[in-house]
Amino acid sequence: MKYKRFIIENYKGISKAMEINLENNNLVPIIGINECGKTTILNAIFAFDHYNDDDNVIYNHLNDVTNLYSDTPQICKISAIVELKKENLKSIIKSKLHFTDTQAEENLKDYLNSKLYNFTITRIFEYVENKLYTTYELSPKLNFKNNQIENEFCEGIIQNLPYILYFDEFRESFPDIIEINYEEEKSKWLDILEELFIKTNENYSVYKLKDIEERRRKSILSAVKKKLNETLTKQWANFRLENKESLEIDIDFKIEKKIIYSTIKAEDQNKRQYEKRIAQEIEKYYLKFDVVEIDAKGDEHYFYVRDRSKGFYWFFNFVMKLEFNPDVAGDFNNAIYLLDEPGSYLHPFALSKLCKKLKSLSEKNIVIYCTHSHYLLNPEIIPINKVNVVSKNNLGQVQLEPYYQHKNVKTRSINTAFQTIHDALYIKPFDLDFNHRKIIIVEGIYDYYAFSLFKTSDNIGILPGKGADSLIQFISLMIAFEIDFRVLWDNDKEGRSGKEKAENYFGKEISQIHFFTLMVGKNILQDLFEGTDLKQLRVQLKLDNSTSFERVIASLFYFEDKQQLIDNLSQKTKSNFINVFSHIGF
Repeated sequence: MKYKRFIIENYKGISKAMEINLENNNLVPIIGINECGKTTILNAIFAFDHYNDDDNVIYNHLNDVTNLYSDTPQICKISAIVELKKENLKSIIKSKLHFTDTQAEENLKDYLNSKLYNFTITRIFEYVENKLYTTYELSPKLNFKNNQIENEFCEGIIQNLPYILYFDEFRESFPDIIEINYEEEKSKWLDILEELFIKTNENYSVYKLKDIEERRRKSILSAVKKKLNETLTKQWANFRLENKESLEIDIDFKIEKKIIYSTIKAEDQNKRQYEKRIAQEIEKYYLKFDVVEIDAKGDEHYFYVRDRSKGFYWFFNFVMKLEFNPDVAGDFNNAIYLLDEPGSYLHPFALSKLCKKLKSLSEKNIVIYCTHSHYLLNPEIIPINKVNVVSKNNLGQVQLEPYYQHKNVKTRSINTAFQTIHDALYIKPFDLDFNHRKIIIVEGIYDYYAFSLFKTSDNIGILPGKGADSLIQFISLMIAFEIDFRVLWDNDKEGRSGKEKAENYFGKEISQIHFFTLMVGKNILQDLFEGTDLKQLRVQLKLDNSTSFERVIASLFYFEDKQQLIDNLSQKTKSNFINVFSHIGF
């Protein structure tokens, strides 16, 4: 079971239906200027799943969900197109609705002839007397008797879909002291700590600590502390946030006695009623966390977690929620991760590591993140055609578009959020002065020389790479600036391998239009020249018969009267180049 796309309509600043396509797109970076609506998109996706409703205190995703740019009330809808297998569909209708096999078959009689099913589940948000009510609707409809059964069936599907997790460093942080609450309402961090205990030993539980003998409790805490620090150390090696190598987390169990007062009604000897205040001593239980820094002398220094650098504070929050999140059972596979400005306080090296971490995380999950950092858009890691732009139109309505389709992509100034992309590509906007309407990206400098000599139009420019595997960054530039381009590789082993890597990186939509190899029978650049023509050029350029092909082409390119020499070449050589330009559509 998986999410294929989300559709958001009339949620806060999003009025026109906005689609987030997740098919073959597990990594979705989102950029945009401040207050353009990036967080709104994350909130909307998070609000789709009713299992996240309890987290509204932190994320406010259910506060004022109605569209803010409409004068008349609009119904807020957040839809998800989901894919289910046949066995999933039947199992859910039996378990969630307690149907028999016969009843399940009857309700699904029109849907059991296929192995995969696509349904649209829509969560509808409506206010009645200033109170928010939500319900789910299913499309296409099944043979349910009423809307309540349909809603329960949708909830059953969502229960089996990937978890949707939110990471927002600005709104939540790990407290230094966490109360072990034995009531029904427990904090999210307490759930994470419980997962830490279970991953240390399946028989451990944070809720058992108060009933365990003190020495055994210390042994358990020591094992949990070891597990936590091993996890942090492993991730620490990836991020290298500080120069200090000897940081670890200490965990301590605290019991605090408190006096609470309550008022009861009582009677005196004359049966006159009065209020009596009574005191009661209770015990509160806490886990306390400290950062322990060991100096060169071996002395230990204790700090609150919040007193460390903001980078470390983010790192600790991120690792705790990633590694010990009970919703994904710790293997963090098959989940949707929503990250709002991840790593804002990290230094560039750590951000570069985080970029690789997000890419790695997206291999088995869906990762959607908003960022202002070009380090999280490194084109060697993040294909630029995957980047999305959030902006507001003239009416203030939020809209989302792929970067290369965004209408302002050619007119943006360096003061906008698009500077993020420029920085990610390691170039400055004024250095990109492509005067040609069409660009051909070729493998190397000799390809540049040859195709520049034989190009069929002055509107065509040639951009050389540094080998068959070096062209991805140039392709990113072309996509970013909406330039009509083609990429041409040799039809040899290296060329075909380079083309295949680029196809895997950018996907079919880009590659089918823009990526080519030389035609069959013309495997490398030299095959485009007739042998007699090369002999003639060596004579005319006063080169030895043993002069390499590469030197002949370079000499021709810089020859003062090169056009006359080209005119004297055979028609077959000229036709070979004309055929190449025709082959790539130029």
